[in-house]
Order: sequence, then C-alpha cells, then structure tokens
Amino acid sequence: MTDLATLSMWCGFTDQAEIAEALIAWGTTLGFAPNRPIVHFLGRLDGRPVATATLVLGGGVAGIYNVMTIPEAQRQGIGALMTVSPLMMARERGYKLGILQSSQMAYPLYRRLGFQDYCQFGIYLWSGK
Repeated sequence: MTDLATLSMWCGFTDQAEIAEALIAWGTTLGFAPNRPIVHFLGRLDGRPVATATLVLGGGVAGIYNVMTIPEAQRQGIGALMTVSPLMMARERGYKLGILQSSQMAYPLYRRLGFQDYCQFGIYLWSGK
C-alpha cells in the first residue's frame, strides 16, 4: 500500500466509521515509505477490493495479521495469496520466521501453507465499565 486512497479502501473493511478513521490516522502516521516495518496489503478481484492483510516486521519475526476476505470472494485462493505475499516480502527483507494467529475457519488453510501450532491463547474483551 503506497497511498492514502488505498489505505482508505483497506480501512473500509470495517463497518464502524470510528474504527476506520482511527485506522486511517494510524496508517497515515506510519507513512508509505517502502521499507517501513508495518505494511498493509489490499487484495483485489476484477479491480474490486476483496481482501486485506498486514505484515509487521521486528525482532527477526514477520507477523501476519488482519487477513480477511469478503464472503463472496472466499474459497478462491485469495486468503492464501494474502498470507503468502507478505511472507515473500518478509523473506526479501531477510526474515526467516513467520507467525500468525488463526481463526478456526482459516486454520486448515494455514496448516496447508506449512504453519504449525506453537501455542493457544484466549481472547479477552474489556468493556471499559
């Protein structure tokens, strides 16, 4: 992702305006330099945005996050491409270890791509009350 317009499309994958605005502000702060440690990916099908992913580089580890594909574009290999593309970028930058967190739905995909279980953890929500 190299410009604000594409970042805005990437942030459009949330249906909550305040979250999209916060993501745009965060992404703009990070900038669009080619060697930045956080890179967002936007997948398109026939020119239409259908998938996202984020690559976070640091400490010798390439983290893959925010892999999402809209329902009507699923089961076409797009999720795999949105996972492998950031890993290839990380490899080009010298990274040899990739990590991610998986939903139950995506678990078989990541296993096919060669990821192995390392640990399991819970997700907790704080409501602010």
